[in-house]
Amino acid sequence: PSALGIPYTTTSDISAKPARQPVSEVITAIEDELATAKNAPLPGAPPVTPTVGTIRLSKAAITGFQARVALYKEEWSKAETFATEAINFAAKPLANMAEYPLIWTDESESEIIWKLRRTGTSVGTLWQDNNDDVFFEPSDKLKNLYDRDNDIRFETFFLINNPGDDDTALINKFRASVRGLRINDVKMMRTSELYLIRAEARAEQDNLTGAADDYNMLRRQRITGYVDESFGNKTEAIMAILNERARELAFEGFRFFDLKRRGLPINRLPSDVQSSEWLNLPADNFRFLFPIPQRSILANPNMVQNPGY
Repeated sequence: PSALGIPYTTTSDISAKPARQPVSEVITAIEDELATAKNAPLPGAPPVTPTVGTIRLSKAAITGFQARVALYKEEWSKAETFATEAINFAAKPLANMAEYPLIWTDESESEIIWKLRRTGTSVGTLWQDNNDDVFFEPSDKLKNLYDRDNDIRFETFFLINNPGDDDTALINKFRASVRGLRINDVKMMRTSELYLIRAEARAEQDNLTGAADDYNMLRRQRITGYVDESFGNKTEAIMAILNERARELAFEGFRFFDLKRRGLPINRLPSDVQSSEWLNLPADNFRFLFPIPQRSILANPNMVQNPGY
């Protein structure tokens, strides 16, 4: 909490030189703004209702973000309460296996609570989320987490360019919208994340049965022939849920924070880093954080560099 976070600014001043604030202050500011948005909309703004369409922030989406913040703060009871509240507000059941691939091509809004709309006339080339270039490929470690034959997510998220040759797998999750290539709507909050938040929060409160209920609820909608699982202890439950987060939320920006908040290292398979001997990065290594660009430090004398650089 005392580590430096970001400069949290609430005014627009191009001449300002904001300093980084402690993480605890940043989190408190985020919590305050979420509570304000949820309970007291600004005058003239449309009312915040449980559902106002998926391209506008709703009470369900805001409550979902409250659940996410509580999870990251390890406030397990709050995380469970907010996740349950958001699930009930949204009334958006988990997508089934027929609907799930259509979420990512914008043909279905099943389980989507909030998304950023993208259209062919409003997205500039320089600011697109994806294009025809291939800069990343899914790791063997990630692909190995899936039941390739029965998990709908494997064929939805990955495109095997040469059948039988996983070395040429491409990321298929954001490849195209029904409206055209490279203009996928950006999914910011989904019901599946809320079930995973609640499962982890329940496990941390020693409610292993409740955690398994949420875990199995999600997996039944993703895996053909799935058989419910149970957890023998908290450690087993947490690791299973973290792996499920890796599967369900792949490429959505969660994995780094999951590793960081859990104090877990980065461990790679040799097949994923063939040109390097560096396979492991301890959780306390300063390289977990990238350096702040030198140009940002030169432009702002109040900007403090991350430790180690």
